[in-house]
Amino acid sequence: MSTPIRSFRDLEVYQQGLELVTCSYRLVEGLPESERYGLASQMRRAAVSIVANIAEGYGKKRSVKDFRAYLDTGVGSCNEMIALLDVCKELEYIDTEEWEKLSEAYTVLAKRISVLARNWH
Repeated sequence: MSTPIRSFRDLEVYQQGLELVTCSYRLVEGLPESERYGLASQMRRAAVSIVANIAEGYGKKRSVKDFRAYLDTGVGSCNEMIALLDVCKELEYIDTEEWEKLSEAYTVLAKRISVLARNWH
């Protein structure tokens, strides 16, 4: 039996996104000081954007079109995080194992958000 959705916090994609915010913030703490206002700042914004768009879109869910648009933006932010992780790997700021783990997690989250958008009615 599934739990009723009473708020955006009940959405699995929100919960998964929030976990990834924590992982991403921890990763950013290990970046060089020179990246504080560049790559680190961009990664924080992208990670937070995912959960923020899910929450804001849910608040406007009376319009399926509006909710889907916010979810699409969340997918875009997942893709942005994957690209930023690629940059971190290329610059050797993270090891291959961490890159694979986080890239896969953001890929899975993007797919789940897309499924939610497609099936929401």
